[in-house]
Amino acid sequence: MTKDISVRNEVFPGISHLLNALRASMWRWGVCFVAGLLVMSFNSLQAQEAGVTDINVALVADRDELTVGDLVTITLEATHPLDHAVVLPRLGSEWGPLEIRSQTPARTESGGDGVATTRKRFEVTLFAPGEYETPSLPLAVREPDGSVSRVDSPTAHLTVRSVLYDDDNALRDIRSPADLSESFWDRPEPRTAVVLVAVAILSVAAYLLYRRFRESEDSPEQIVDTRTPLEIAIQELDRIERLDLPGNGEFKEHYTLISATLRAYLQCTHFKDAGGPSAEDMTTDEIADALRLHSMGSKHLALVRDLLLEADLVKYSSYAPPASQAYGALATAREIVSEAVPEAAAPQDGGPRSRSETPA
Repeated sequence: MTKDISVRNEVFPGISHLLNALRASMWRWGVCFVAGLLVMSFNSLQAQEAGVTDINVALVADRDELTVGDLVTITLEATHPLDHAVVLPRLGSEWGPLEIRSQTPARTESGGDGVATTRKRFEVTLFAPGEYETPSLPLAVREPDGSVSRVDSPTAHLTVRSVLYDDDNALRDIRSPADLSESFWDRPEPRTAVVLVAVAILSVAAYLLYRRFRESEDSPEQIVDTRTPLEIAIQELDRIERLDLPGNGEFKEHYTLISATLRAYLQCTHFKDAGGPSAEDMTTDEIADALRLHSMGSKHLALVRDLLLEADLVKYSSYAPPASQAYGALATAREIVSEAVPEAAAPQDGGPRSRSETPA
């Protein structure tokens, strides 16, 4: 074994020297790296301390002496460079021995020369006599480079005195008991108040009755349309025919009126109890799907879909159909409203048909 080691050292005489040089070089680089870290940490601490010294914090009370239960306002104020941000603490209901009644949000004001002031006020009180020192408040300071440091505020001294004087030891009589021999209602004030309240209530009630009576007299009688959906649709289509809009080249208005009439008829006859959107708000495909669910016949379903698609094409494009086609659309609408009777309203085979259900 010893012979093998000696042979290896003879064959590779430079390996051991190389390893020793690497170890020495790594040791030197390690020492330099640790020294660099220490220098950077020292510089960072110096920068933080230099930034903190630019912050002046004051905690001032509007008065040093108060009696038990009095309110005193304490102002926390930090003067700092304009490029620094100071975050003031928000306290709860208690601040050491002090009870906080209110506190304002922090406000920052620029004072010129690159200096700003951030302040907030606390309204506090104390309920026991004595000498008090307010606890210090922590402030967070964010510097331009993003580093954050902490600054503690000074304390404020308060002296709370009792409402009694030190030499005030004399006993005083307590108040005599209240005289309850006189009834509450025997005094004139309660009776007067009750009478005034009753008069006010009666006046309001009389005014409301008078206003309701006047409104019933002034309001016009409501007209109830007793026509069936079929009669309404037929009369509206007659009115559209009398307008003769295709003859004047007003195809968009013509198809708009026909589409609105057909949609209103379908709403009253097929979609009244559906519970979904109204026919006026549905697209043509949605109306076709809904009519298919209502078991409308394939013939009338195709007529409704084709007529509404034709109306959409004319209304929403520059397409102008021939006048004969426009008059034909009116005839198609008549056929639909006259023959497309809802399945629930259709009479049984052999049963009598009403006049409104008879096809035109």
